[in-house]
Amino acid sequence: MDDYTWYEDDYQKEVNNQSFNQEEKPQEVIIYEKKKEKKPKIWLAAVSSAVATSLLCTGIFAAFFYNNPEKSQINYSVAWNSGDESSSESSTLTGVDPAIGRVQMNFVDIAEKVGPCIVGIVNKATSAYYYNQQINLGSGSGIIIRQDGYILTNAHVIEGGTDITVILNTQKEYTATVIGKDTTTDLAVLKIDETNLPTAVIGDSTKVKVGEPALAIGNPLGQELAGTVTGGYISAVNRSIQIDRNTQLTLLQTDAAINPGNSGGALVNTYGEVIGITNAKINAEGVEGIGFAIPTSEAMPVVENLIEYGYVKGRPMIGISGSDTRFGIYVEAVSPDSGAEKAGITVGDIIIKANGTAVKTVAELNKIKDQYKPGDQMTLTIFRNQEIIDVTVTLSEAN
Repeated sequence: MDDYTWYEDDYQKEVNNQSFNQEEKPQEVIIYEKKKEKKPKIWLAAVSSAVATSLLCTGIFAAFFYNNPEKSQINYSVAWNSGDESSSESSTLTGVDPAIGRVQMNFVDIAEKVGPCIVGIVNKATSAYYYNQQINLGSGSGIIIRQDGYILTNAHVIEGGTDITVILNTQKEYTATVIGKDTTTDLAVLKIDETNLPTAVIGDSTKVKVGEPALAIGNPLGQELAGTVTGGYISAVNRSIQIDRNTQLTLLQTDAAINPGNSGGALVNTYGEVIGITNAKINAEGVEGIGFAIPTSEAMPVVENLIEYGYVKGRPMIGISGSDTRFGIYVEAVSPDSGAEKAGITVGDIIIKANGTAVKTVAELNKIKDQYKPGDQMTLTIFRNQEIIDVTVTLSEAN
């Protein structure tokens, strides 16, 4: 999708001259634009300060903490009778769905039900450049998905942080541990030491239809506006959005207002079920009401993997970091012990084909790679020292 500019976050932040490392470094800001046209921008919705920009650009990276909790299944199927049957009968949004027996709710009841399940997240890091002071990198939202303290949010909300605080709607604060983070899907799971928490009901986003009412609940612009509810409709489903040169997500589109700090919050249907995790918006002069959310049908399998393993199992990896050129993919780094290293790929190689198909971007290469599983083989055609050669790469597991 080359019509938009994607920013790593969307609050007074412009990141320039970042280096790219697929394994460790923050995502580079990539600008996709057509000549002679002024195009809208897609912004991630987490709040971040100007100081955070300098920290990220000078190399403060995310700290990963991994716990191995007891295996437990998250129920993300559609919940029956999820609403309050005593909801106001005068509301046009109140009634029983005769097909499946679920109770629709009015917006007031939805806000009362889901609001306590939405938390604030404050992301901080210790800066060596400011006498080890704590620097506020930004803030966002999260969704309580288990009573024992598991919280779902966006990966970009906690990017670069070493000290993450979760704030309940009661204003009680907790230090959170990062259970797992997946930048490919922009999802992360946090854990706080608490029990008997209110939990959100996770709905089935595959049943969502264009034109359905939807509410976004989160913390736009930080804790001062915590628990803000905005209403709108599902504008589109299966909207393919290019995040950066590596990643393309299929998202729900909504006109419910989504602002900086809403990232990681909930997009909710009229049954009071979370159907999406808000994570982005288009921001441009003359453009209003174009926001996006990660569908729960895509998110919850990733969440289960993050809780159980700390990463997403079964995802294939070539083992290179690269940049797009008009000729192909320039290899900037090769991961140790990866299939790419074992196949003899080196820094400076240019990958021009994958299994016989021409590729010029990392996203195109990943699209082909993702059709396979760890242990499968791919043939990459490489331009090196004025020669074109084929190498066979055995895909490893990205972990």
